Amino acid sequence: IHEVPTEEEVSLLSEIFGMCLNGGEDVHNTLLSSICDLADLFSCYSDEVLAKRDELLQFAQCAISGVKINSEIARLDNEIMQLQQEINAIDAVRANTTRNRNKASPRDPEDFKTAVAEVRLCSRMEDLVLKKKSIHPGDSLETHFQKVDKLKVLSESLANSCTKAEKRIMENRLQREESLTFKVTKTNEVSITEKELEGEISGLQKRRGQLEVELSKVNTKLNATIVKLKKTREEKDQFDEASNQIVLHLKAKEDELSRSVASSKVEASTVRAWINFLEDTWKVQSLYEEIKEKQ
Repeated sequence: IHEVPTEEEVSLLSEIFGMCLNGGEDVHNTLLSSICDLADLFSCYSDEVLAKRDELLQFAQCAISGVKINSEIARLDNEIMQLQQEINAIDAVRANTTRNRNKASPRDPEDFKTAVAEVRLCSRMEDLVLKKKSIHPGDSLETHFQKVDKLKVLSESLANSCTKAEKRIMENRLQREESLTFKVTKTNEVSITEKELEGEISGLQKRRGQLEVELSKVNTKLNATIVKLKKTREEKDQFDEASNQIVLHLKAKEDELSRSVASSKVEASTVRAWINFLEDTWKVQSLYEEIKEKQ
């Protein structure tokens, strides 16, 4: 799951599953397909928000353990079968002896020894059967539900985080649009003022040559108008700089929130896939245990 398996690795895993896991080929193929899906999601899941990568891997490992062939159970089955054969042999000998013996004949001491041996064999078989029932590979029912419930809580929390982040992104975009609209409006107003002032300066410069008498008065007015234009341009530059900083800040904030949303969505998808995987493997485990109990 750490890395997406290659075709060769998938083929090797299929052979390993056939030797080590309960269930038939269809079950093994389903598990292998689920593991490949988890690997695809895991390759995109790098930024941890709530769920931890190591914990998810541990959950998957425990789930697979639940469908593994248990060597101890196989050993117990073999010993139980041998004991049953011995008990059957004793029963057959007793039945044959009973048929051949005269009803009035006294009981042979060997009959008592045989009965004691059979009781011991039955007691040993009972111990083995109880020991076999006590072996539970993989997660217990309570542990399984605890893990699934935990992942469901994480999934819901991630979904809520995504919703809140998306709402903040919309608010951020609205603020940015309002800021840009205000900037355009203000820029247009300043441009109109700038053009008007430039036209006034041009007219005053033409009149200066014609009105030498009023030169001092005109020059004073001209200088005042130039200062006003300069101040207006400075205010425009300052406003443009401030507006650009605001826009850049809002854009950076939106990018950060977008990354958070992307990470949360990837993680939520991964968690949902884990939930499905745990549920599927648990079903396989439960089915196998039911089959074993019936046997």
